[in-house]
Formats: sequence, structure tokens, C-alpha cells
Amino acid sequence: MVRPLTVPSRGSRSLALAVALLLAVGLSWARQGAAESQSFHLVEINKIMVGYNGNMNLQAVELKMILGAENLVSGTSIAVYDSIGGLRGTLGSFLNNVTNAVAGDRILCATAGFRDAFGITPDLLITPGLLTATGQVAFEKPTCRINTVAYGNVPLPLTGTTSASPLLPHGATAMVRITDNGTVPSCPQSESSATKFQLRGAGSSNPFVFQNNARDTAQVWTSVTSVEDDPAPPVAATLRASPNPFTASTTIRLPGGAGRVSLYDVSGRFVRAWEPPSSGAASGTILWDGRDGQGSPQPSGLYFIETVAGRSTVRGRVLLLR
Repeated sequence: MVRPLTVPSRGSRSLALAVALLLAVGLSWARQGAAESQSFHLVEINKIMVGYNGNMNLQAVELKMILGAENLVSGTSIAVYDSIGGLRGTLGSFLNNVTNAVAGDRILCATAGFRDAFGITPDLLITPGLLTATGQVAFEKPTCRINTVAYGNVPLPLTGTTSASPLLPHGATAMVRITDNGTVPSCPQSESSATKFQLRGAGSSNPFVFQNNARDTAQVWTSVTSVEDDPAPPVAATLRASPNPFTASTTIRLPGGAGRVSLYDVSGRFVRAWEPPSSGAASGTILWDGRDGQGSPQPSGLYFIETVAGRSTVRGRVLLLR
């Protein structure tokens, strides 16, 4: 029996065309999503530690995936820039992608000293080179600085709008992200370091938890006096200024074996520094005349002094009255 030839109705043809279009759009979106993941990498800098108990060989940068499937890091690097945007060095580059790719997964970039001290394997082994007090850290690839964090006295951040507090290697102190970036693909990511990061110190009751992509963790803390969530260093009994308060000049007495002495204002802005009178001296003094390193008089206010003596960070404060 020969069946008659049937022609699909207009409704059937429209339905088939709609299904085909939906399949095509879905495939296009999938391809676009993969391209965006490869192009933009929604990965942000989550923690920065420039040293531990004054040891500059123990440094780490922890990254965090804002969305899933952001493990395509091959070809990206951790780079360091100074306050005016000059490249100071590339500390390490990823040769391969990482495995875990769930939103919130971490990627640990750390030095060999950090690895050995805290027993965790970094996803990227970096060389020491993060700058103390003032600097900029970038997670970048050849075509874009994906995310950059500025801290200290940075007048014009590379890709952001503000600079966070100075970051020093005393105690267990780190710059910790408190607000994530947006999840809309963009490169570079919009960053306001002053509002999205907080300077924190870690003790036995509140350790930092660093995590690698294998989801291994390391708790980092110290019994040495640290910032303890306050960028203003506390008074140190062994680092005193006299007179204090002062109007014209004050003498700062240093502990034995003190190194470079740094001075900051109440906002965390670097003011000036002094080299010790003689390396390894039993003790010494420096004179501050109320001026910055360029000789400009500083306004009235509270100023913080810091130095490292042996394995300890020593701090003090002085009040300038005009």
C-alpha cells in the first residue's frame, strides 16, 4: 500500500525551527561562557602576607575563585609593582591549570620558606619579592592585569581606585579581603583596596587559614605582638620618644640590634625612615624634627614608630603638637 506524501504543517515547521534556534543559541552561550572563562578569569587576590615575625622569606598570596570553572590559570603570573607602577619583578608564573574549580576554591602562591614553615604545598612556588609597607601585587596574564591590590602610600593604583593600609612583616600580619569583587566578566576587575581589604593580625585564638587548590589548609599565627585587626601599632615599652608630646624635636631611643626605623601617620601613610646608627649596636637614638623624608613639616597628630630587633618587632607612638 502506497502512503500519500504528507507535508508538515506551518505550525510543525515553526516548532522545528524554534527548537533548532534554541539549540544553536545554547551552543553559542556555552562557547561564549568557555571563552569568557579563558579570557577573564574571575579570580581575585584574597590574602597577602609579606613576612612572618620579620622574616621576609615567608611570603604568600592566596587567590580565590569568585565563580566556578575559573581554574584556567596557565600562563598567568604573580607580579610586583612599586608605588608609581614600576615593575619590580615577576615572582612566579603558572605553567598548568589547577584542578579544583568550585566557586570559592583557593589557589596558593607562596615561597619555599612559607611552605617549609607551615607544611603546605603551594600551587605556585614564588620567589620572595613582595614589598613591605608600600607596593602593588598583581595577578595577571600577558594581555591583562586580572586583579591588582595596592597597599601603603600608592598615589595612583595600577587598576584600582584606592590603596589599603601599609603592610609590614611584623608578627603574623596580612592584608585580608573582606568584600568580593563583582561576578560580571571584566578584565581588569574593578578594585578598591581600601574598602575591600583589612589589615589583620593573627594570634592563637584567631589564626589565618591559608588554603591551596587541593583544599589543604595551614593555620598561621604567632605569639609575637601583632596588629590584631587594628592598623595602628600598640605602644612598645622598649621603643620610646622623649619629649612626648613634642613641638620642635624628639629623641627616639632604639633597642639593641635595631634595624631600619620607619615612621607612619595615623592613617598608615609612610612618613620617613632612618637607618640605625650602627648595625648591631647595643642601643642608639635617632632625632625626629617633625619633618618627612623630603624635609616638609608634618601636621599635628599621632605618629607610629616601628623597627625590628632580632626576631621581634618593636613599636611605639609619638604625639606631635604644632
